[in-house]
Amino acid sequence: MNDGPVLSTARELTDALAGLREELRRSREASEARDRELTRQAKRDRRLLIASITGWALDIILTIVLIVVGFQAYSAGSEARTAQQQGTVVVENICARLGKIAALHAPAPADPAAHQSQQLLHSLVGDLAGLGSDLGCGKLPQP
Repeated sequence: MNDGPVLSTARELTDALAGLREELRRSREASEARDRELTRQAKRDRRLLIASITGWALDIILTIVLIVVGFQAYSAGSEARTAQQQGTVVVENICARLGKIAALHAPAPADPAAHQSQQLLHSLVGDLAGLGSDLGCGKLPQP
C-alpha cells in the first residue's frame, strides 16, 4: 500500500483545518471587538439620551415651578388687594356706626353720683368717639 497520497491529503486537511481554526479565531476576535465597540457606542448613546431627557425634564419642571410661583404671586397680590378693600369697607362701616353713636350727644349728668348710668353712657360715648378718631374716621362729634 502506498500511503503517500493519503498522508499528503491528511496533511493538507490538517493544514486546512489549522487555517480554518485561525480564521475562526480572527473572526471571533473581530466580532468581539465589534461587539465591544457597539456596546460602548450604545452606552454612550444611552448616556446622551438620558442627559437629553434629564435636560428636558429639568426644563419642564423649572417651567412648572415658575408658572406656579408666578400664579401664587399674582394670587397673593390679588388676595392682598381684596383683603385691603374688605378692610376699607369694614372700617367705613365701623366709622359710620361710631358716628351715629357719637351723634347721640349723651349729656354728662349734673350729679354723677346720683346718675351713674348716665355718667357711664356719657363716658362710653366719649370712648367710642375717641376710638373713631383712632381708626381715622375723621372728625366725630364729641359728647
